[in-house]
Amino acid sequence: MSSVRRKPAKALLCLVLALSVAAVFLLSSSAVFAETMQPSDYKVISDLHVTKDIFKHPKKITGTVDLDKTITISNASLNPNNNKYEGSVNCSVEAADLFAGAYEIYQKDIQGKTDYRGRKYENIVMFDQGGAFPTAQYTVKFPANVHIDENAIRAEENTATVSGITKSYDRKENTVTISIKLGNWNDYKGFFDLVASEQGQSSHKIEVNIPYSVDAANVNATSNTLGSISGSGLCSLYKCSGFGKGEIVHITTSGNGSKDLTK
Repeated sequence: MSSVRRKPAKALLCLVLALSVAAVFLLSSSAVFAETMQPSDYKVISDLHVTKDIFKHPKKITGTVDLDKTITISNASLNPNNNKYEGSVNCSVEAADLFAGAYEIYQKDIQGKTDYRGRKYENIVMFDQGGAFPTAQYTVKFPANVHIDENAIRAEENTATVSGITKSYDRKENTVTISIKLGNWNDYKGFFDLVASEQGQSSHKIEVNIPYSVDAANVNATSNTLGSISGSGLCSLYKCSGFGKGEIVHITTSGNGSKDLTK
């Protein structure tokens, strides 16, 4: 009888030990995957402003975001199997870095502030023009001699601030557009609560990889340059009803915008 009673106790002890090991693993994993960002990790330069009416109520957020330091271009190498130079354009940015400037503006000029009727600005629902899901886009334009394999383009995200990321290729214009869905169709408070939950944390990246190729027969053998690309981004958000209806956020990208593709 005594041996029968000890079996449940032994099983319970094993379960406690297993849960303890699992807890230690989860805690150590969270420490690895949510490390604190260092000053050198911040690459985005935001220059944002709030336009206010005569009563100092916020009307519109405008300005620029410089993404140049988040974009890298690999040197193209000659593939002897197809006689083409092959390289890639890459972008990698932490969500905490990308939205840091906007979050600062939100805290200073939007959070807790009310209009003349006492309604909070932070409770305005985010929309694209026409009442569509709120997004931000970035477009890269390639020279005519550069070939893009649209099926090889990779766009990924690992952040609560983005609910989806899409890629599109315009063959006629030879452009690639990356569009990110902002939040989960929140009001501004809901979106910036998501931003706040990741502020100062790494491992919440948005990453894009665009492979390209250039026929070696069309390349100047004496030059290391294969051509130049240009990039432009836009976040245009709207208030779709009530007083102040219209565009209330207009942010574009700044920086050099043009980069060389080299071999």
